[in-house]
Amino acid sequence: MLVNSEREEPVTEGNPQVDRFSRILGCAVIAGWSDLPQQVQHDLFERAVVLGHEAERDEGLREELAQFLHNHHNRTAGT
Repeated sequence: MLVNSEREEPVTEGNPQVDRFSRILGCAVIAGWSDLPQQVQHDLFERAVVLGHEAERDEGLREELAQFLHNHHNRTAGT
């Protein structure tokens, strides 16, 4: 998934390369999360929550993502 930087909307092209690079970059961010500055963690977290909300029922996403990061990293920002 790419994001249109002007509108913060996900761009889904159905392109296998876009999917592959999104997964690779996502994995890199997760792997290095603890080493990122707190403000970068916060900004990425908030953007992920916005992009991940596809419907009203996604309200639990913020808590689930925070719990995932807490469980997988020693140092997390106040997300």
